[in-house]
Amino acid sequence: MITVKPFCSSTDGQLIELFTLTNSSGMCAGIINQGAALVSLQPPDRAANFREVLRQYATPEEYLANNAYLGAIVGRYANRIAKSQFTLDDNVYKLNANLPKFTLHGGTEGFSQRFWDAKIVGNTLEMSLESPDGDQGFPGHLRVKVVYALHDDNALTIDYYAESDRATVINLTNHAYFNLSGSGDIDEHEFFINADSYTESDVNKIPTGTILSLDNTTLDLREPANIAAVLRECSGELALTRGFDHNYILNHNCASLRVPAATASSATTGIVMELFTTEPAVQFYTSLGLDGKYNSFCFEAQHFPDSPNHADFPSTTLRAGDIYRQNTVLRFNVI
Repeated sequence: MITVKPFCSSTDGQLIELFTLTNSSGMCAGIINQGAALVSLQPPDRAANFREVLRQYATPEEYLANNAYLGAIVGRYANRIAKSQFTLDDNVYKLNANLPKFTLHGGTEGFSQRFWDAKIVGNTLEMSLESPDGDQGFPGHLRVKVVYALHDDNALTIDYYAESDRATVINLTNHAYFNLSGSGDIDEHEFFINADSYTESDVNKIPTGTILSLDNTTLDLREPANIAAVLRECSGELALTRGFDHNYILNHNCASLRVPAATASSATTGIVMELFTTEPAVQFYTSLGLDGKYNSFCFEAQHFPDSPNHADFPSTTLRAGDIYRQNTVLRFNVI
């Protein structure tokens, strides 16, 4: 079931609506057409009480600016592009530089800042957007569709589609911040990421091009682990980033959507979240940059940061006539 109600109004008077998806057990997911953002997600805990597991703004109006990208679809290119430029087919494209040394999440007016058209199709919510040629410096007129669906097994699926009339680059993700305990810090969480390696980054968190093993690092989460002590120490690979903010290269068995790419669980509520994705990587971020506290985390299913500037990274090029498609599943259960 999907219901609709007013959420807030934009500065130019446009109505932002809240679409609430509810499954047969009563779990709910809320999406708004500003940024196609996921603003509420309430799975059941071990006592069968529904818990809000998303970090939220205090007021609806804060989603209009959404400077932290809470729950939003980010693009055209999620994460970073170095020097705010890339070369494609011998053409150099200069991008909107929303940060001094790189473009982050598509630029100042990326997809997270846009009003998306919404359409209810059965039990799915289709969010669509058109991005004109030259938008934030990216080539090609791009048509994007993101489909949200909440299933009776307590899985939220996010399916992405895009096509362009010219060769371009694309990397979309959902930027939700989670706390499976519902509030407080994430000290009671355990995390697992199905990855043997990660991309080395410089001081700006831009890949150097080197792929490093997770062996004998503070980043290794191939066995479920509580990271509270590691976050307090922030030594080794966490010293520069003051927490986790790393691009994990997922093992190939994840792409089938049969094997979790990552999991998180809360000892407090018993809620377990499994992430499945067809994407080659996931950015694990423990969100210290928001307010100086480790009270939420992100699993951003994505291609590698700065891929357009690294020929040996998985390609993010979308050719005219081809269709970009990727799938992400967030499945909830309890322990």
